[in-house]
Amino acid sequence: MTMASNIVVEWLRSLHLGQYSESFIDNGYDDLEICKQIGDPDLDAIGVFNQTHRARLLQSVKDAEGGGCCERLLHAGGKQRLPVRQRQLEIFQNVF
Repeated sequence: MTMASNIVVEWLRSLHLGQYSESFIDNGYDDLEICKQIGDPDLDAIGVFNQTHRARLLQSVKDAEGGGCCERLLHAGGKQRLPVRQRQLEIFQNVF
C-alpha cells in the first residue's frame, strides 16, 4: 500500500495536517483503528509538537469515539475541511 492511498493520510489531509503523514506511517500509525488509541505520548514520538495541531488530532479521535465519526473526522469546528467525498465516507464508516 502506498502512502498516497492510505486512509490515515487521507484523514490527516482532511484535518489540514498532511505534513505529518510520513511520520505517522513511519511510526506504525497506518490504520485508523490504531490512530483511535493515540495520545499525548504518541504525538510526542511522532513529532507533533504544535499545540493547535495536537488539539485538532485529539479532538478528531475523541469525536470519532463518540459516534458520527465520518462527518466529524472530515469537518472541524463546523467548518468543512475537505469536500466530503463518498469514498471517504464509506471508508470511515467501515473503519469506525
